[in-house]
Amino acid sequence: MGVVVAISDKNVKNVAKLAGISLSEDEVLYVTSELDSIMTWINQLQAVDVSDVQIHGDSVSMPERPDCVTEHNACSKILANAPDAVDQWFAVPKIIKQ
Repeated sequence: MGVVVAISDKNVKNVAKLAGISLSEDEVLYVTSELDSIMTWINQLQAVDVSDVQIHGDSVSMPERPDCVTEHNACSKILANAPDAVDQWFAVPKIIKQ
């Protein structure tokens, strides 16, 4: 099992930049602290010995459902939740600069 690396301010700022999110210094500190806490918890989970745990039968599989259309022409319902739409498409801001 690998060791989870601590999260730094630099990591948070880089991911925010890649995601196009603007964070204040206070927000960077808060997010860094929260993510670092999550990573600490993951480290604790990785330390748990589960070598004696046995999986029984289908207890880990989910029942499958058929892959079929259940409602036709639902574009207007779906796009009603979108912050911006053009025709029958979600409109998103351009984030890649040339």
